[in-house]
Amino acid sequence: MPKTYYIIDGRPALDKTEGNRLVCPPFVDGDKIRRGPSFQRAVMKPKLGILWLVVGLLGIAASDPLPAADPPPGPAAVQGKFHPLPPGAIKAGGWMQRQMEEDAAAGWTADRQDQSLHGDWLGPDYGKKPFWQPYLDRKGTPVDGEYQAHWMDCVFRFGWITDLPEYRQLGKKCVDDVLDHLDPTGYLGVVPPDQRFHIKRHDGHYEMWSYGEHLNALLQYYGYTGDDRVLQACRRAADLVCSKYGPSSKTKASPQGSWYTSVSAALARLYRLTGDRKYLESADQFLRDFDYTKQIFANPPAISGHSAGWPLMLTAMTEVYRCTGAADFDRAMRLAHQLTVRDHLQPHGAPSGQGEVFAGTGPYVNTELCDVFWWVWWWTEMTALTGESKFADFAERAYFNALPGHRAKDGEVMSYFMAPNQLAASQAAGRTQYPSRLEVECCQSNGPRILPIVTENMVLKTADGGLAVVYYGTSRTTARLPDGRQIQLLQETNYPFDESVEIVLKAGGEPVEFPLLLRMPGWCKKPRVQVNGRAISEPLSGGTWARIDRKWHQGDRIEIRLPMEVRVGFWREAAAYVERGPLLYALEVPYEKKPLDRWGAFEAFPANDAVWNYALLLDPDRPAKDIKMVRRDVPRNSRPWERSPVALELAAFRVPDWKFPVDGTTARPGPLLPLLPPKSSQGLVNVGIWGQHTPKRETIRLVPFGFTLLRMSYFPWCERGPIKPCIANEPLHD
Repeated sequence: MPKTYYIIDGRPALDKTEGNRLVCPPFVDGDKIRRGPSFQRAVMKPKLGILWLVVGLLGIAASDPLPAADPPPGPAAVQGKFHPLPPGAIKAGGWMQRQMEEDAAAGWTADRQDQSLHGDWLGPDYGKKPFWQPYLDRKGTPVDGEYQAHWMDCVFRFGWITDLPEYRQLGKKCVDDVLDHLDPTGYLGVVPPDQRFHIKRHDGHYEMWSYGEHLNALLQYYGYTGDDRVLQACRRAADLVCSKYGPSSKTKASPQGSWYTSVSAALARLYRLTGDRKYLESADQFLRDFDYTKQIFANPPAISGHSAGWPLMLTAMTEVYRCTGAADFDRAMRLAHQLTVRDHLQPHGAPSGQGEVFAGTGPYVNTELCDVFWWVWWWTEMTALTGESKFADFAERAYFNALPGHRAKDGEVMSYFMAPNQLAASQAAGRTQYPSRLEVECCQSNGPRILPIVTENMVLKTADGGLAVVYYGTSRTTARLPDGRQIQLLQETNYPFDESVEIVLKAGGEPVEFPLLLRMPGWCKKPRVQVNGRAISEPLSGGTWARIDRKWHQGDRIEIRLPMEVRVGFWREAAAYVERGPLLYALEVPYEKKPLDRWGAFEAFPANDAVWNYALLLDPDRPAKDIKMVRRDVPRNSRPWERSPVALELAAFRVPDWKFPVDGTTARPGPLLPLLPPKSSQGLVNVGIWGQHTPKRETIRLVPFGFTLLRMSYFPWCERGPIKPCIANEPLHD
């Protein structure tokens, strides 16, 4: 039966009906509501798909990054507060652009092409062997499809967002090859015909994982180019999955594992493009049958398991929620965020992922690079969906700290795991070594995709025809306003190392009127905004948006000041860490590399003269009082995250009996922290006396976390005052 829907201030929303899970979103004061035609007629008209395609083909072209008109949104119950600008509208600059170019030129993406693919996406023997054959003569498994899909996605983002023409050409060649060799059934995976869709096979979840990631990568390409061949190929592939596992299929076993939720995300995106309801129904079912969804819906709710799988699932839930407005999904997403932040978020901005599993917090609790990627992406999506600035605050902490904390300082390899305190980066020490670019390829392929995602979301459109500056960084944004006028926003800044951001508006011709929103980070207590030297009248506070409604003129200058106070945080009261603005600071430990292979893999251990065993001297009432920020000269040719332009100086003393014999057999990244008097034992096991000494006060220098490879960021501490003999009597477990 056709279902009735309502128009709520231009947003189509389903009436809640028996037998489905689609519900109206909450009403807002002032909403104008009218009853609409049947749901089927409203969102499944064939002409809608044609209109989308025509507008996409006319508007999205690699040679013209600013279409004359943006494509209209597909059917959605929740349109979201902010919307993306057309592909290529935002061009990053400064260190962000340099890092993306480094990743493209010397990182995993280039290596996978050059070494595995011999200069061709499908390899020179593609016509002689099936698509699922292995790379480098390794045994082929379904997980290989994940790397194929992520490689494609990297290529597309480097081509259209990082604006590298060679990658646009490569992306087009890649897609042509894929489409020329599609399976007759429409299958878009990497498993031989006689082994496909075996849910209970031990690696069956990888099949659908790679299947969904292929769909999402190709849909990303469609969004950049409007190539209808890609959309039709994705529809055929999605139809096959829906026929196997969708609500109308005969298969009783439901897909399980967070891996299947990537298929849900792709199906929801396809629904928004086409209006074909079977995609939405299947996506909704896959999510609701998933174990993690049931965990967060339970009473009491719980969050445990694969730390990257949760944001992967939440990203899919966001896509489905956009289409349904289901209130239980909204509650589930917010609750998952709250529990993750409360129980697992590390000071470097990403949740823990010890052995890829949530593991609380602590100095030696690892985080997987995939965690960083998926959480940054989901927090960015939630910023656009809800308009709440806090999600962007979380995302930027992760990509300013945890991302470069995983990255080798020459930019060539990224680590699988890393820890806040890391005196050994080795296979034995929790797999914290820097593997070759053809190992642990989930992380090697996810790391380079983070900054392109951030770049294309730096500035978003608002629902009332304005623009929202979400992320700060040197960049140029070109946008077309609802009246057809084109404007540019030029950001110039050394943020997050400096407090100031300058935005110059280029409007040309007559003045133009539109609202401009600027994110005021939650950590900033007293943000300031001036337009042409005059402070705006609106009172400002951190964790909100500064909204400026005015007529803008050519050359208008916006100056944003985000004072960065030094903050000291505590873990179990006995360990301290230091932050300034969105950055975590750490002691940089000099290291020596031990090469592992010709692909760039290495382990790292402290240099012979490295000193790291410091405790901080702090005033417990005002712990940040005497910490001083200093600036440092940086050579112009420095790589991103190679040498810090800022540092913090503070009082500390060495703990001589706090030792750690580091070698290739070390089983953890660093030593347990000693618990120093006068603190209590915190209920920890007493493992003996560490010795007595009279501390000698020193000044140590901390740098932003991302500039370190071996590091200490959690420190034991003592109250600052008259120096007295100090006994370090008990190690603090992680």
